[in-house]
Amino acid sequence: MTEQIAAYRLDAVQTRDVGPMMPVGSIVELKAAWHAYQQVITELLDDSDYAVIEGQKRRKRSGWTKIRRFYNINTDIISEQRWQDGEVYGYRITVKAYVQDAAGIVRRVEVADGACDSSEFKKGRLAASDHNVRSKAITRAKNRATSDIVGAGEVSAEEIVEGEIVDARNTGAKAAPAKPAAAAPSPTAKSLYNETAQAAITAGRLTKERAANIVSVCKGEYGHALDMLNEELVQPAPETAQAAGGAA
Repeated sequence: MTEQIAAYRLDAVQTRDVGPMMPVGSIVELKAAWHAYQQVITELLDDSDYAVIEGQKRRKRSGWTKIRRFYNINTDIISEQRWQDGEVYGYRITVKAYVQDAAGIVRRVEVADGACDSSEFKKGRLAASDHNVRSKAITRAKNRATSDIVGAGEVSAEEIVEGEIVDARNTGAKAAPAKPAAAAPSPTAKSLYNETAQAAITAGRLTKERAANIVSVCKGEYGHALDMLNEELVQPAPETAQAAGGAA
């Protein structure tokens, strides 16, 4: 078990000073990527992908599974522990989530744990079978790893038991009660478009006239306008393209 996860220990990784850490892209590109993720959430997930727990919407397994599919995120179980304390037993699962590029090179990796014990099934519809306990631990681990790799920072519906968040760091234990919080309003396509366009204008990547023209061409359909805008923004900036042409 220890050998399986040794590669993920910090002291097993060689490091060197490469200067200050920088973003992986420009502010415009990062905002476009984040807005694209928000579009996936608001337009491709539906009410069946959520559970309302203590007045707050929590994304279920189906929602996280869709996100993995849309972003080509793979998951592998890298360690598994079964424990028993009297009549109560449980599992702790460690999952690796990763994204590969077209060449098969792994570009991003996140590792997360998920735990579940048989006592959680006393009030539910399912029986506390070995399969069900293990499956729920796997689901929690996959959900956490997916949330981490996309930067969502959300607690999934399956991680909450009777209003408490299951803490996988202490097998079978529960963390502090989940505090009800007002759900942030989902951004509209119009607000996403305006934010992205304004950032591009500020960065000199777009003119106000072009921003207005895109909306006009799309006949006020801001979802389509945002798609068109994002396609334009991923193209090299004019000065970059000119520099490349001069170098050639």
